Amino acid sequence: MEGRKLRMRRPDLVVDEMASDLQQFPNLKEIMFETDTFTAIGSHVTGVCQEILSRCLKITWSCNARVDMDVKLMPLMKRAGCRMLMVGFEFGTQEALDAVKKGTTLEQARRFAQAARRAGLIIHGCFMIGAPGETRESALKTIEFAQSLPMDTVQFSGICTYPGTEMYDWAKKRGYLIPQDWTEWVGPDCEQVTLLSYPQLSKQEIDQFIDLGLKRFYLRPTQMIKMVAAIRSFEDLKRKLFGLKGFADYFVGKK
Repeated sequence: MEGRKLRMRRPDLVVDEMASDLQQFPNLKEIMFETDTFTAIGSHVTGVCQEILSRCLKITWSCNARVDMDVKLMPLMKRAGCRMLMVGFEFGTQEALDAVKKGTTLEQARRFAQAARRAGLIIHGCFMIGAPGETRESALKTIEFAQSLPMDTVQFSGICTYPGTEMYDWAKKRGYLIPQDWTEWVGPDCEQVTLLSYPQLSKQEIDQFIDLGLKRFYLRPTQMIKMVAAIRSFEDLKRKLFGLKGFADYFVGKK
């Protein structure tokens, strides 16, 4: 509607909604800011956090974030109740990041992860397989990059190409796009499916790398121990058990 212009809501209005949610749902445990631009403007993040603190609002919250956010804000976010950052690291090669015009670097990603860890924030990393020019070698580098970062949880998925985007037009023109109808953007379980298939990396191979990434990250003994040691409350335990069930169901469903 407004091109690339970003319009943020006033911090006091954002916190008004949080307070209203708490009033209507007294047993509310956490609020998630699903927008991918919550951390885009540092003054907005500062305003929301200061508003929460000034009202003494007791609520845990999480948000999506980019690795190029101002990491100096993380301690303030933690004090204001932030628990987790869902972060689009995306790829483990600079070539793939540049191909999708991410506008970030691998070094920024490393600094972000280290800063979040120092601030005591949980990191959920989001990674993709299937950038333009993706190969088996670059897909493996993304998996290895995910393993190298101090993260708590991850997800891997095939890159999603939506109609109206540059990548959709690029993929469709070259015959790399698999679905022809909106109903084919998800599987029978309404979960996202892999949408692209390249001459050098087929849809089946992309799916295999997605599974490999999940297995290599979560089935490391050090990661298992770290996840168990991170349990601090009954809510943490429930989250871990829910995640374990989802992990098991995912792979059982593929057999």
